[in-house]
Amino acid sequence: MAFIQGDKHRVKELEKEHKTKLARLHHKNKVEEKFITGNAREAWQGFNTMMGRAQKPTQIQCSDHASFAEQFNFFMPGSTGLTARMTGSPPTPVSS
Repeated sequence: MAFIQGDKHRVKELEKEHKTKLARLHHKNKVEEKFITGNAREAWQGFNTMMGRAQKPTQIQCSDHASFAEQFNFFMPGSTGLTARMTGSPPTPVSS
């Protein structure tokens, strides 16, 4: 109907929705095929992607673990235990 009425903006919106639905269907079919062929690992990875779940958390790289723990404790008040575990020293109380 939008095409007949000459509503180019609505036509573009509908095309975008259609492409999105086709892409989701294609991805779903690929995941189902992985389950059928017995490739469970890749199937679950695809399923998690469809659900919006992260694959693996990002790891933080740091050269000085004690300094990182202090910065973390400053950023997250009340979590003084990280410094103690990283440095072997007793935690310092957080003043309010």
